[in-house]
Amino acid sequence: MKKDAIITKTKELYQGKHYLGIEFNEQTSRDQVLYGEEWLSEECTGIVTTCWASVDVIKEAQKIGANLIIVHEALFWNHGDQQDWLQENKTYQLKKELLDEAKITVWRNHDFVHSGILQEDGSAIDGIFLGVVKTLGWEKFVEDLTRFPFIFRFDKGKTLHELSHELIDKLEVNGIRYVGESKQVIRNLIVGYHALGQDNDIIKQLEREDIDAICLLEMVDFTVLEFAKDSLSLGRNKAVLSAGHFNTEEPGMAYMADFLVEKLELEIPIQFVKSGDTVNYIVK
Repeated sequence: MKKDAIITKTKELYQGKHYLGIEFNEQTSRDQVLYGEEWLSEECTGIVTTCWASVDVIKEAQKIGANLIIVHEALFWNHGDQQDWLQENKTYQLKKELLDEAKITVWRNHDFVHSGILQEDGSAIDGIFLGVVKTLGWEKFVEDLTRFPFIFRFDKGKTLHELSHELIDKLEVNGIRYVGESKQVIRNLIVGYHALGQDNDIIKQLEREDIDAICLLEMVDFTVLEFAKDSLSLGRNKAVLSAGHFNTEEPGMAYMADFLVEKLELEIPIQFVKSGDTVNYIVK
């Protein structure tokens, strides 16, 4: 099957049209071909899914003979994947050469997968967070995967220390950033927000009496973290954790590979390649 046909069929597997209440179409969606549009009409020799197409991911795609990489995030380090400003950038040139060598097309699947996998009852479940829940083994703890934010209620509770190490082990990351006390018990956890500076709504969620902690995808050092720190100093059981944006969502792209194997029924390799934790930690 040609690459453009695979992309079309993949889009049809999701609800589409809107994501978190924001409507999108073919023109406004972030889900565009980021590289290799001139090779869309060629036969697909294999598919790699990943969170972002790092150089290492591209090299792995070459090894398995895949000429289509489906990513969740940008390819060239900027929103909208603008490339005009990078023409003289050496790293850009070398990365581009790797893609050109194998005529690799890179297509972004962000809005469609987040819009949800259609269910029999007409609802839709976010394809990324479905993969996250399955990787963590938290299916029985989630309230409702068709509604945002995603709330997990642990019957026995987990200490912040236990929860942090569970995330490190299951997400296979190098570390967790957190605000809280290691022995405080977390029974009610929200997952899914980005704290980037305009975070009043997130603070309102953490303020709720039935919420103990929030696991953020991204977080700045102010707003939510300041609130959690002050709350803790006042004896309130509030905590914030973050394994990182890409680290948290990457299991969704692993799930996508299995999903595409089942739904597309193609006789070509379809494989998840982990882009992996981009940071290491030096600690005291």
